[in-house]
Amino acid sequence: MDPAERRELILSAARRAFASRPYEEVSLVEVAAEAQASEALVHKYFAGKAGLYAQVLRRAADELTERTRQADDALPPNSSARDRVRTSILTYLDFIAERSPGWVTYQALAGHDPGDEAARVRRQAREAA
Repeated sequence: MDPAERRELILSAARRAFASRPYEEVSLVEVAAEAQASEALVHKYFAGKAGLYAQVLRRAADELTERTRQADDALPPNSSARDRVRTSILTYLDFIAERSPGWVTYQALAGHDPGDEAARVRRQAREAA
């Protein structure tokens, strides 16, 4: 299998795992097994659990940023600030609803994230909303 495909399989397995359980309960062995990869390969691609988690969060934040931008771009040019804020909030709430309980868990981990990258992702998500 192509390394990029394997990396995507690992990220997909990690996204599902982190969405269904708290960070502390997710093991790299389990993620690797679901992705039909070795734990060593997960470490090679992501430098461990914190790096994998940060990449999962980064992708979610990037998607939220893009959705928010698209929703804002779809508004008429003369839309009020109130309409723009409402659209951003509704986009964010839809995003959360699609990802519960994982995104809720992510928010609950505020201040307890493993690594600086997760804090940067949190700031990006906040700025997007």
